[in-house]
Amino acid sequence: MWDVLLLFSSICTAVVVGAPDTVTGHRGERVEIRCPYEPGYESNVKYFCKGECIIGFTNIMVESGSPGKDERFSLTDDTTNRVFTVTITDLRTEDEGQYWCGVEKTGPDVLSEIMLLVKYAVVVGAPDTVTGHRGERVEIRCPYEPGYESNVKYFCKGECIFGNRNFMVKSGSPAKDERFSLTDDTTNRVFTVTITDLRTEDEGQYWCGVEKTGPDVLSEIMLLVKYAVVVGAPDTVTGHRGERVEIRCSYQSGYEFNSKYFCKGQCQYIGNKDIMVKSGFPAKDERFSLTDDKKNRVFTVTITDLRTEDEGQYWCAVRRTLTDVFSEIILLVKQKEKATEVSTISSFSVRSESEMNPSSRITDHRISSTDSVGINTAEALVYTDYRVCMKEKEE
Repeated sequence: MWDVLLLFSSICTAVVVGAPDTVTGHRGERVEIRCPYEPGYESNVKYFCKGECIIGFTNIMVESGSPGKDERFSLTDDTTNRVFTVTITDLRTEDEGQYWCGVEKTGPDVLSEIMLLVKYAVVVGAPDTVTGHRGERVEIRCPYEPGYESNVKYFCKGECIFGNRNFMVKSGSPAKDERFSLTDDTTNRVFTVTITDLRTEDEGQYWCGVEKTGPDVLSEIMLLVKYAVVVGAPDTVTGHRGERVEIRCSYQSGYEFNSKYFCKGQCQYIGNKDIMVKSGFPAKDERFSLTDDKKNRVFTVTITDLRTEDEGQYWCAVRRTLTDVFSEIILLVKQKEKATEVSTISSFSVRSESEMNPSSRITDHRISSTDSVGINTAEALVYTDYRVCMKEKEE
């Protein structure tokens, strides 16, 4: 029994050399996997197996001196340089996974691990971001390398992997959505995808693709769809509580007869506009009004009786057939500064009756305020009290 266990242990055990190597191939192409080995194993059988590759469960794809399990797999052994090479043609997605380069020998075999990755296409360059505006058109340019002038080009959405391609438009074929079109400039080697009447749901990941033998060539596009055209940096306007403030909104030539409006909050998103006032319509709040100076191309929004809750983000907007044009306003509302109350008379005194001469100027009095108007007032009061006092004495 111990002999059986020892034999089973020696058969099941393999010597694994080195860390796993990762090999990347592309679907439809060929990949070569090189498996070096140590001196002394030149005449030993070599093999390439998939998965765990343990005794009794060995899934040998190809073995030296034998045809491959799958005719796409082949093995050549260069005994001079002590390396055998496994070639896989017409690479497929299901070929991806764990493999082992194996050398048979007395006792445990020698194995080295291979991780095979299969990519669908050759992706060139970093993703490009293209921004369009809802309701308008956008053009996406897709350059390609020489030699692909006559190849089919396409534009697909999402992951765009084999079997799950969501083709939006393809050269030589009608578009999935008539808003998409593709033109190919073979002279300059660039094809252009045009999307009209851009919609919010058009936003997302796309791929410019060139079909070819083996893996296609793809370049990634991130399409962003914004609702409106925002011009300029935000302007900050400051007003004071209880007062009025005027906000001037200039616009470009050609928009003189377009409707203008002033809205609060996000406002760029359809269905969420909080319009405070609009040209030709009564205001949502009677404190708001709008006048349009078409000659100077500026409309002015006036807010009276300014309140703390009026503070926030606003937008000057011009209505257009497609996307509206917005410019951002940040309104700050500050407390009105109170005027400082200064007492014009704090105290005064008259020294003695003998010093009170109606013909003389009062100079000996104490005024806490340095205000000249206050001082004159104090002197007048002292002089008046003196006359009243003298009159009472005479009587």
